Amino acid sequence: KVIIDDRIDAISNQVIEDINDDNMNFNIAEIVKLSNLKAYLYELLKDYNFTQWNDIYDLLEAQSGKYVVSATHRLIKDRGCLLLSQLDKNVHSSAVESYLIEESTKQFKTPLGTLFLETTKQLNKLNASTIYVDKEVLKFPLTVRQWQEGDYFYPFGMKEKKKLSKFFKDEKLSLLDKQKTLLLCSDHQVVWVINHRADNRFKLTKQTQDILKIKYQK
Repeated sequence: KVIIDDRIDAISNQVIEDINDDNMNFNIAEIVKLSNLKAYLYELLKDYNFTQWNDIYDLLEAQSGKYVVSATHRLIKDRGCLLLSQLDKNVHSSAVESYLIEESTKQFKTPLGTLFLETTKQLNKLNASTIYVDKEVLKFPLTVRQWQEGDYFYPFGMKEKKKLSKFFKDEKLSLLDKQKTLLLCSDHQVVWVINHRADNRFKLTKQTQDILKIKYQK
């Protein structure tokens, strides 16, 4: 038993590329090198309540987007990887809901994190989790929703619009990352691909008088 456990640990180190709070990333190219493939897949994934082992085996050669679900987890094919994540009902429900943020709101909790809003005169260094926008250009209430096919925005610093699907591809976001991406919108226009990129139409200019700082925190 100890020898088997040691062997599984060694295989795990070989095939698992990344582990974070959201998912575990298995490298398919490394998995297919294993001699007893189905047996190792079982040992690697048995603790996550899967039962459809033939379907899991087929994922190795399936197209991106195919997945297998257990009672507690999902295993999805994403290019050269298998992404294992825990099922999250809150994330799923966000796909069909939108949330309104009134002008007086200072803190707003979304299914995926919290937004903090404050009028300010001081600018700190920009980063993916904080934006500064021209408050006068916004139309309240703002809307938070999950992205949909066909959505587009004008990435900060650019004059041309870009489809979010193309933006996600260029940013090399995984399928799971895309599903967990929320948009902050003003009158159906994207203000912010939250935690990724602001929209250029709401940037600060020399004419800006009221600056709204919006910070996202998981």
